[in-house]
Amino acid sequence: MAKISIHQGHHLGKEEAHRRLEKLQVGLEKKYGVEVEWHGDEADIKASKLSGKIVVNEAAVDIDLQLGLALTAFQGRIRSALAQEVHLALA
Repeated sequence: MAKISIHQGHHLGKEEAHRRLEKLQVGLEKKYGVEVEWHGDEADIKASKLSGKIVVNEAAVDIDLQLGLALTAFQGRIRSALAQEVHLALA
C-alpha cells in the first residue's frame, strides 16, 4: 500500500479552513466518490481502494491517505491533484 501525506499551511484560522474543506468535500464526493465523515476538526476519508484522515489545525491542514494496490501506480497524480485542490480551497 502506498501512502500520501499532504501538509498545507494557511492563515485562515481553524473554523474558516474547516468550512472551506467542507465545500471542497462536496466536489470530491461527486467527482471521485470519496466519502468524508467529520468528527470535530478531524475527518475520516473512505473510497474504493483508499482510506485516510484529515486534521484541521489553526495554521495548517494535514491529510494522510493509504492507497490500495490498484491505485499505487497513480500515487503521484493523486497527490498532485489533491494538493492542488486543497491549496486552492485554502488560498
